[in-house]
Amino acid sequence: MIKRIYLFNFLVLIVFSAVSAESINKENTVTSAEFTYKFTDTPDWVQQQNISKVKQTEAKTSVSYMLVDSQVDWTQTEEHSFQRLAYKINSEQGLQLGSEFSMSFNPEYQSLQIHTLEIIRGGKVIDLKQSADIRLLQQEQEITNRMLTGIVNALVVLSDVRVGDIVDYSYSVIGNNPVFGTKRFFSSTVSWTVPVSLVNVRLLTHRGSYVNYQSVGNKKEVVQRNKGDRTIYSFSEKNVDQISSEDSYPGWFIPNDYIEFSEYESWEEVNEWALSLYGDQGALSNEVKKQNDEWYEYYQDKKHYVEKVVEFVQNEIRYFGMELGQNSHKPHHPNETFARRYGDCKDKALMISSLLAEKGIKAWSALVSTTLGKAIEQRIPSPGIFDHVITTLELDGETYWVDGTRTHQYGSLENISAGDYRFSLIVDPQTSNLSTVSVNRKAPHTSTINEHLTSTGYNKPVMMDFELIYSGWNAENARRTIDNSGVEEFSTSILNYYRKQYLSIEWQSPLTVEDDHEKNSLSLKGKMQINDYWDIEKPQFSIALYGDNLSSYVQLPSVIERQYPLAVSSPMEISHNISVSLNEDIDWELGEEDLEITDPAIHYARIVKTSPRQVSVNHVYKSKRDHVSPNELEQHFKNIQSIREAMYLSAQIPNTASNTDQSTLKNKMRSLLKL
Repeated sequence: MIKRIYLFNFLVLIVFSAVSAESINKENTVTSAEFTYKFTDTPDWVQQQNISKVKQTEAKTSVSYMLVDSQVDWTQTEEHSFQRLAYKINSEQGLQLGSEFSMSFNPEYQSLQIHTLEIIRGGKVIDLKQSADIRLLQQEQEITNRMLTGIVNALVVLSDVRVGDIVDYSYSVIGNNPVFGTKRFFSSTVSWTVPVSLVNVRLLTHRGSYVNYQSVGNKKEVVQRNKGDRTIYSFSEKNVDQISSEDSYPGWFIPNDYIEFSEYESWEEVNEWALSLYGDQGALSNEVKKQNDEWYEYYQDKKHYVEKVVEFVQNEIRYFGMELGQNSHKPHHPNETFARRYGDCKDKALMISSLLAEKGIKAWSALVSTTLGKAIEQRIPSPGIFDHVITTLELDGETYWVDGTRTHQYGSLENISAGDYRFSLIVDPQTSNLSTVSVNRKAPHTSTINEHLTSTGYNKPVMMDFELIYSGWNAENARRTIDNSGVEEFSTSILNYYRKQYLSIEWQSPLTVEDDHEKNSLSLKGKMQINDYWDIEKPQFSIALYGDNLSSYVQLPSVIERQYPLAVSSPMEISHNISVSLNEDIDWELGEEDLEITDPAIHYARIVKTSPRQVSVNHVYKSKRDHVSPNELEQHFKNIQSIREAMYLSAQIPNTASNTDQSTLKNKMRSLLKL
């Protein structure tokens, strides 16, 4: 997983409405057809930071970040979140980065107040409120991800910004999602891939109210003090060093230092909040009950019935999230989801558990994190930890985990998997802590290519019997691709893959698809013809015995000098098997043939077999865990290089075709002379 945190996060946007600073009315409020924001003074509760006293970092980057200031007030009826950012433009590239920025809010329950829009040039402050172009935009990502959240960005385009200017702006977002009730939480990152001269975090709460908090990674701790009827939590650090900019680390690894606060004392309290959303939803409609009864009566046992319910919700309830207001976390009733035939993860999870519960099968929605995984254990309890919902159920003494959003997933409960989320919060009255999510190790995710090449003569085309077998997640992805683009386009992509090695290769029989739903596996078969396999002009023939199918799993990351662990796709098993049959006996000399390369995270094996007229090579890669620790990286990288060398095995055999051609020519000449 590639996961970086920057101070600027520009998104692809589409305009829902657009207003300029010229439309400001007498109350300093800008109103569009749907959204509003207001210019106001900096609130009195905010502790001002004097950036003139901030020592600027040496200009090694296009933008020097001087101040990142986050302050939150929980003492008012609505949550007030204040943000301020100040940075210096050092280059022309910095102008591109620093002349535009956005401020996000959800107008359904939040309002935006802009306090300052300034540049400092030669010690002089220039107010840009009247000249800045501010447009209210909604994220296109919501549509492309099949989700509507209502989040709006106020995109600010500053005018007349020059190299050497200091950009200084601040704003407040007021309001909180009513779905969270009276308890609040927030977290703040305090280190990035760029240095920052001053980082400030501050929280105001009612004196005596409970706040759970922690500072992770940084050396300085949060300071707590009382002032009147308030308790103030503060963190301030100067000259914050940049963290390493690395790719491909596992999702559960958190490279950034952060601070988090929560009014939740335990996971049991978070569960109580979730129960208020997932609890008594009311009876299922007659229409839903009728369909559920038909499934239950049709299938011979409960296991097959459960599998049908899961398959229906995954593949016939399309994914689309109307996550507006409280429905950002509150699921829609299964009756509504069934009627409209769409829903998001929480809608699907609740529908599965409700249908099963109606037939006396224990099932629950379970909150998980797609990014944190096992790192949830490091976080303090709060609803903000979770971003996904799956289902857990008990049947015949076994516990299963299923994901209603995984389309094109078929098979028995033993052959499907929800994902490696590590921990979840099961929404159940008996829940008091996190539960471990078991990964279905009985159903590995595999990809196997089988190639059998047959040669009947060096002056003839070579025929190849081709087979591609997927299981688990790989089968689901392949089904999704074929369903989207069709078998013909899929077969074309396979042909293009082989044409990188054999320019004249062509299909001789159409690609056929065999889909085993019970085992959650997919097999594709076909026959191909390679016209230019043999190059009779060369003294030796080369037979490629490559394990290309493994290639994407044994790649070096872009950053080699690493401080962070390296992510490994797991559990995964990838194979590439090649066999070549000839029409004459060959004295094979392949040198070192069989070999194994292994470390704590991966294992590779190459198995070579020969007979007088055939050679076969099996390349097999298996992942053993989801990461490589930093102290294991040096040997792991050596192993990756060794595997890549071993994958590209070839055999050299003498070219007897030219001798055969000469004998044939002499016989023809003798025949002509006799005439």
